Amino acid sequence: MTSFNILSNHFTGILPPEVWYLTSLTILDIEGNHFTGTLATELGLLTSLTDLYVGDNKFTGTLPSELGLLKSLDIHSASRNQFTGTLPSELGLLTSLTSLSVRGNNLTGPLPSELSFLASLKYLAIYNNQFTGTLPPEVGYLTSLRELYVDTNQFTGTLPSELGLLTSLLNLRFHNNYFTGTLPSEFGLLTTLTELTVDGNQLAGTIPSELGKLISLEYLGIYNNQFTGTLPPEVGYLTSLRELYVDANQFTGTLPSELGLLTSLLNLHFHNNNFTGTLPSEFGLLTPLTELTVDGNQLAGTIPSELGKLISLEYLGIYNNQFTGTLPPEVGYLTSLRELYVDTNQFTGTLPSELGLLTSLLNLHFHNNNFTGTLPSEFGLLISLTELIVDRNQLAGTIPSELGKLTSLMTLGIGENQFTGTVPSQIKGLLELSTLYLGSNEFVGTFPSWIGDLLNLSTLWINNNNFNGTLPSQLVKLASLSSLDISGNEFVGKFPSWIGNLKTLSDLLISNNQFTGTFPPEIVKNLDLEDFCLHNNNFTGSLPEQVETKSTCI
Repeated sequence: MTSFNILSNHFTGILPPEVWYLTSLTILDIEGNHFTGTLATELGLLTSLTDLYVGDNKFTGTLPSELGLLKSLDIHSASRNQFTGTLPSELGLLTSLTSLSVRGNNLTGPLPSELSFLASLKYLAIYNNQFTGTLPPEVGYLTSLRELYVDTNQFTGTLPSELGLLTSLLNLRFHNNYFTGTLPSEFGLLTTLTELTVDGNQLAGTIPSELGKLISLEYLGIYNNQFTGTLPPEVGYLTSLRELYVDANQFTGTLPSELGLLTSLLNLHFHNNNFTGTLPSEFGLLTPLTELTVDGNQLAGTIPSELGKLISLEYLGIYNNQFTGTLPPEVGYLTSLRELYVDTNQFTGTLPSELGLLTSLLNLHFHNNNFTGTLPSEFGLLISLTELIVDRNQLAGTIPSELGKLTSLMTLGIGENQFTGTVPSQIKGLLELSTLYLGSNEFVGTFPSWIGDLLNLSTLWINNNNFNGTLPSQLVKLASLSSLDISGNEFVGKFPSWIGNLKTLSDLLISNNQFTGTFPPEIVKNLDLEDFCLHNNNFTGSLPEQVETKSTCI
């Protein structure tokens, strides 16, 4: 027998020892089963083996050093088991090996420098283990390597400049380790590279301009490090790039206009850096783009109308910057958008009615700006919307009844504006609502009883308006309510004891109203309140003991 293949079955238990005496075997494939126990040292008897697959089982213990006896071995896969211990230095004797995978185990310790003897190796995958120490520079001698995956370990030290000798590499992954130092300029020699990931380390310094020579690169991930300086314009020469992630670093300076040359880009992430300047109009040339994030920087100026050409864009995040001016109506041409976040800037002017064309939108955030005018009735066309947040602006007028068509809406935040009138009855159709924030506006009239039909509500804030009358008893149906803020209105009458039946309520804020009579003791007796305010009302009598112990601001 020369081949023993039981790939992808459901065999369990210990591998029968008789297998190790099939000394004529060239192929042993037991992958994708549930074998347990250790890998027997008798494995070393199978000296004719060229292909050895033991991955996707439940083997434990160490990898036997006897593997070094299998001098004919071409492929060895021991991935996704529970192997422990170190990688045997004897693997360096397998000079015919072209593929070695031990990914997804619990292997520890440093990598043996003897791996440098594997001159024929094309594929090396050691990711998802617990390897420590530095990456030996001898890895640079593996000049046949096409794929090198050392990610998700505990490696420290610097990235060896010798890796620049691996000029056949296609994929190079270092992410999720503890590498320090800089990105070697020698990486610019890896001109066949299609994927480079160093994200999730502690790398620092500037990005070498030599990376601009990687003209085959399709994926570049350098995020979650400590890189500084400016982003070199040479990145714009990487015209094969499809994904570029430079977020969560300490980059400064402007976003290079040369990035507009990357016309194959799908995802472009710059968020959480210190970029300044404006958003380049050249970004409008990136027509295949599906994700653009520049949030959490110090970008300023107006949004270029050219962004309206990004008709494939699904996610646009420009929040937490210093953008000014009006939101260009051309944003309404981005009909593939599913998420639009422009909050926490300094935008002025009105909300464009053209945004009603974005019928695929799920999340729409405008809060913390200086928008004026009314809430466009065209927003009622956004029937897929789950979040609409426009609070902390200077919007005015009445709430358009068309919002009642947004039956998928879960969050409606329109607080801290200058809205007037009554709450439109059409809102009662928004049965998925869990958060309703109407606070700090100029709403008038009695608070609608149909709010009690919004059974998914967990947060209801109507504070600082001009609501009057009594609190509708229908609110007792809001069994999921955890936060209720009705402070700063003109509610009258006795405060209802049925509030005590809202068992999930943790925040109750009723101050600055005109409630009278005694405060119902059963409310604080039945509820585990964390935030509780009732000052500036007309309550009489003595406070129940529970009120005195639970109230955070009587």
